[in-house]
Amino acid sequence: RDSFPRPYMPIFHAGVIVQSKELEKATVNSVQANLEKGVDQIAKSKQPGVVVIDGKAVGLSVETFNEGMGAFLRSSSGTGQSGMVIVVFGDGSVVVRKF
Repeated sequence: RDSFPRPYMPIFHAGVIVQSKELEKATVNSVQANLEKGVDQIAKSKQPGVVVIDGKAVGLSVETFNEGMGAFLRSSSGTGQSGMVIVVFGDGSVVVRKF
């Protein structure tokens, strides 16, 4: 018996590629570049995937992530790419976003 509350949506299952990116800087450009790298690597695999952005060590804020995500979405509009990103912020909180 698992400990997840019902109902829940599993994020990971067989065949899902996970690309983990640990930020070196908490900047808009770093967030955008790491999202682009992760999504490109997943696209090459032709499998569903999730990008994990770990910004804990560099103190990533929600505001910086949102700006970087916005820049990523603007730069990738029209490419047909969609997916999911899990973000770990500087305070340790975690958010899951679809794009």
